[in-house]
Amino acid sequence: MKKIVSIFSLLLALSCNLSNQEYVLPSGYLFYRGGGSTNSILRNNQLIFHKGVVEYSFTDNYIFFSVDSTNSKEPKKVSTKLLSYYIHDIKKDTLSRPLSYKFFNEFFKENKVDEKYYISKHQ
Repeated sequence: MKKIVSIFSLLLALSCNLSNQEYVLPSGYLFYRGGGSTNSILRNNQLIFHKGVVEYSFTDNYIFFSVDSTNSKEPKKVSTKLLSYYIHDIKKDTLSRPLSYKFFNEFFKENKVDEKYYISKHQ
């Protein structure tokens, strides 16, 4: 029931605000920018993160998401160390569980991901 209410709320928000933006990402993902805490990620029309998405980036191998789980009205102002990070491995088609700032940084170094895809520098 909660999921249905969330989807209905998202659809209502989409229909009411013409300034919303959608960005198509690889592997069936869609980034919905509704502003502030309403930024969401969907995959194949199902909500993955229903609010608080701060940023995303992607390479040929990975999609990166940062999500504010503090319920802030202004997620971009939340310290990068308090965000949760997620990595979708495109080739394996797997999404990581929430990752810490430290682990996310280590992943970038170990996998030699170009710094231009680094999403934890928003402040």
